[in-house]
Amino acid sequence: MTRKDNWTWGQKLLLIALVIILFLFGLNFLLSYMANRLVKSANVVGIDTKTNHLDLNLKIRVFPYFKLGFTNLEYSYKNKPVLKIEEASAHLSFFELFKKRVHIYNMTFKNGMINLTNLPQMTVQKERYHRESDHYEQGAADTIKQQKESPTSTFKTASERAFKLDHVQINNLDIIYAKSSTKPLHFEKITMEHNAADESFLMNLNGEFVGQTITGFAGIYPQKEKLLDFTLSLGKNVVSLALNDAHPMWEGNVRGLLSDPQMIKQLFQIAPEKLPQKLEAVFLIANNKITVSPIKISFPEATLSARFSQEASSPINIDINIPAALLTTLFDVPTASCPLPNLMTKLLKGLNTNIIFMIEANNPQTASAVKTSVFIDHVGIKFDNNALPSNFEQTLKACFDYQLEEEDSAVTYHFR
Repeated sequence: MTRKDNWTWGQKLLLIALVIILFLFGLNFLLSYMANRLVKSANVVGIDTKTNHLDLNLKIRVFPYFKLGFTNLEYSYKNKPVLKIEEASAHLSFFELFKKRVHIYNMTFKNGMINLTNLPQMTVQKERYHRESDHYEQGAADTIKQQKESPTSTFKTASERAFKLDHVQINNLDIIYAKSSTKPLHFEKITMEHNAADESFLMNLNGEFVGQTITGFAGIYPQKEKLLDFTLSLGKNVVSLALNDAHPMWEGNVRGLLSDPQMIKQLFQIAPEKLPQKLEAVFLIANNKITVSPIKISFPEATLSARFSQEASSPINIDINIPAALLTTLFDVPTASCPLPNLMTKLLKGLNTNIIFMIEANNPQTASAVKTSVFIDHVGIKFDNNALPSNFEQTLKACFDYQLEEEDSAVTYHFR
């Protein structure tokens, strides 16, 4: 009798279990290897691979539970870093994939960096549809009508069938928001939780900037009249945003109370005496158009009022009423750098922006307001006259007087 015949059932079961474990670990390795080969060899038609580059190491695990992840993700645009993530993972339901659904139990990101100043510009373009017949038009109209009659149920059904995300956690994230910033915003922890009872999504964040605490809360409620509730505290400065569903439109407001100008100075490199103390804005979203009016920004000397509107891919229109004394105070010295985040300047240039200034006289009884306009596009900035103070004009040129490169106008992210 051989030694093999003397094996006990326990030894045989142990051998079988060992073979299964080795097979599963081998499968984990094989899937990860194939996924990385696929990503590195991917080539999407119409994508400029010279300006976009993404490196990462994918990991796929089916044992002991289904998990996707990656390490050392680095995305760069024109050789400038945009996004870095040291490690990320997602725990998914394997069997839900066979039902054509994606259910992510938990998603975690560790040690990341986002450089907003190096992001390519994303523009809004009008979509053109080829309508083959009147029957197509009627069908599309019926679909839109049905969605308007029951938007909540449609949203819920789509989310249940296609995608579900229970929990997201981001640890140690740095955000570089402006070229003039000396230090990034650091977020120690950001959590997002999905509540299946009412389909709400809640987010909490904690961080710091130059020794001051950053806290924030956001709630998204698809099945309630109040769709969005957001509050962000930067030290003693508080900004809030609320969005309500007033079907068929959305209404909202933004409020800000700036009680710590020194922290805002560190954020945007603006002198404390030139910072506002309070801001209020009411906005309306309807029929592919967003209108923000009135906008009131209160300074110690006076109040600035404005109106903002933008429809589909049309240019942005901004009307600003500002007292001459306030304009002189804000731009009393010339500046060679732009105080606005680079991402904002690219957005205003990419969509084209018309700004009309009404400069109110210091003494309205003896002089009337002066009207002047500024046009911003991908080529640069144009002034219709010399009504603006030279220092203010120089600041606007520092922000917008440059050529927006063609590939900046529409960039699609891809794997390389």
